[in-house]
Amino acid sequence: MTVLDARRFSPTALASLSLDGDHLATVLEVVEQQVDDLRRRLDQLRRLEVPAGAARLQRDLETHQLSGRLHVLSLLGNELCLGRFDRADGSRVYVGRLGLRDADGRQLLVDWRTPEAEPFFAATLASPMGVVRRRRFRWTEGIVVDSWDEWLDLGVPQEETGLQDAQSAFLAALATSRTDRMSSALATIQADQDAIVRADARGCTVVDGGPGTGKTVVALHRAAYVSFSQQNAVLYVTKHVRLAAYVQDVLPSAGEDEVPVVTLEDLYAEAATRRESQPVLAWLKGDPRMVTAVERAVAFFQDLPQEAVVAELADGDVVVRPRHWVDALETCGETQHVPRRKELLEALADLLGAPDVARDPAVVRALRTTWPDLTPAGVVTDLLTHRGLFAHCAPWLTETGRAAVRAHALDGEGWHVTDQPLLDVARQRLGLNPIDEVPAVELATRRAAAREAVARMRELADADNAHLYMLTEGEDGLVDTADVLEPASAPPPPRLGERTFSHVVVDEAQDLTGVEWQVLLWRCPSRSFTVVGDRAQSRAPFDESWVKRMASVGLPRARVLRLSMSYRTPAPLLAPAAAVILAARPDVQVPIAVRTDGRPLELERLDDDADLVPTALARAAALLDGTGTAAVVLHPDRARPVAPDGVGWYSPEELQGLEMDVVVVVEPAELWSDDSAAAPSLYVTLTRATQAVVVLHRRPLPVCAVTLSQPSNPASTIDWSQPV
Repeated sequence: MTVLDARRFSPTALASLSLDGDHLATVLEVVEQQVDDLRRRLDQLRRLEVPAGAARLQRDLETHQLSGRLHVLSLLGNELCLGRFDRADGSRVYVGRLGLRDADGRQLLVDWRTPEAEPFFAATLASPMGVVRRRRFRWTEGIVVDSWDEWLDLGVPQEETGLQDAQSAFLAALATSRTDRMSSALATIQADQDAIVRADARGCTVVDGGPGTGKTVVALHRAAYVSFSQQNAVLYVTKHVRLAAYVQDVLPSAGEDEVPVVTLEDLYAEAATRRESQPVLAWLKGDPRMVTAVERAVAFFQDLPQEAVVAELADGDVVVRPRHWVDALETCGETQHVPRRKELLEALADLLGAPDVARDPAVVRALRTTWPDLTPAGVVTDLLTHRGLFAHCAPWLTETGRAAVRAHALDGEGWHVTDQPLLDVARQRLGLNPIDEVPAVELATRRAAAREAVARMRELADADNAHLYMLTEGEDGLVDTADVLEPASAPPPPRLGERTFSHVVVDEAQDLTGVEWQVLLWRCPSRSFTVVGDRAQSRAPFDESWVKRMASVGLPRARVLRLSMSYRTPAPLLAPAAAVILAARPDVQVPIAVRTDGRPLELERLDDDADLVPTALARAAALLDGTGTAAVVLHPDRARPVAPDGVGWYSPEELQGLEMDVVVVVEPAELWSDDSAAAPSLYVTLTRATQAVVVLHRRPLPVCAVTLSQPSNPASTIDWSQPV
């Protein structure tokens, strides 16, 4: 089996790679054998008749585990090996995206997440960790097309391999064209990044780094590492839908298929119908004190019966007086609305020594009258629309601020994105499970849809994807396992938003509001977080340190780890971007560019009769020259004609976290003014590209784009105010 592209290597290099070629051929053979074995085993499990209960549950768990292994092996099989490292004693360790053994138990690959594989990433010249040489491979369609060596023990005679040196190969990889999906960066993770990936997962760890420092790469691989090493349920939360789609292939390429990649909106039970058009309202509703406002709104509807109630019990009547309710409430520990009401009834029964009191219709009815059923939508609507209630619950807001929020809430056009966290907080405070609110007819519809999907899959005989439906053999043929294990009337499995996790990784965390943090804290009782972000890119003011910010949202004693080298943005593009952000926020940290290639920033002022958008498309396509991806950044109100392959339309907000080869900005004056969010938004936009950034405009450039003069370092200064 050929695994080395002989056309890409010199005879000397091929000779050095001969042992690797044999080893990699064995790896691919074993992968093929294991894939075949897994498919056979899964087929046997699906056809196995087992009684309901523990045996069937065990069978389904095994099916799930084997299916996950099959999926990852099928996905990674041809590119499973990352490379190897050689120890001083002459031994070699091959490192893979997954661990792999042959039928005799011989270790062919060690999983990159294991301690044994750590030197492959962490060894340096200063601290070689017993490693003499590190060799990395780059695969294309199952064939090794590049290999490069890095010698870490300079006291050992170095073999003449004819291979690239690691530094030049690494820089070449940074300059390669991008696609619409983030590709695996596992083979090129640097030692400082790996140290963060493997850092202690207890408590809150903040990964602070500027554009292009690899924050997202670190965040994704840390999620994979924590999930594997600690067998924890891990959640990965990212900025927006485009970013979630962009990174979705990275975790499977790292051997991890169990970590959900979501946006905050994926966690909410209520859907938003529109975005927030007024930043000041988003800031007001995102204030962490709004959590207290929601709690006060719920408490406003909690009262105790003020009249005596007679409970007609089998052993005689019991009179429940108002003081009994007060005494019972003092013993309650629950704080959520619905559970506290239930506990109150039980405490009342204990107090009166009459267990049946808690179920007496008159008593229950009396309490439900003063302590009524509430919904998250009702609580938030009442809070934001009733003048008196809003003033009572949010006294820190000015009447002008409350009036602005109230007017927005009364427009009748549905929930805003900024309302969703408030609804989620209300759900927490009420102690509701959204599944309990799903109408029975909808549950029946969901089940019918599941059975229809199973039937379609059976007709297609799609054995490779069958495991996704968790099928089993029943009296009527293949049926949905959920129908076998549960009564037909049982609700579907919990939504992602109702699950809790042992560890949560939050990417682009600098823009999360205090209320949004509560959404995440509710889903992570352990308070184990990896928080990834950059204060310089925050659209809202971020004047305090990360430690203070995390403490203010409920994560005290956070430790901050920093990434200071930008691997994506070339120096000619990073310098003007740095000047822009430092002019507005002189206290932020800007990374140092590793790359010195790339084109300088281009500013082009067009004639008044020039059509900006077609010009932008033409410039983007010309710079790409048929390879890579480009973003045309423009105001949402501008028309967006069909773009050529590789070119996409973006707003500045949609660029957060992404990278592409070329960025073309259309009329900055429409996108940015002199508000506080302008400079960081422009900074984000200017640092997305790996090759070129072009700014096209007809109107004068915005105030935020005028940089401070830096005579001591002219290369880092660009004066946008000068005519082009």
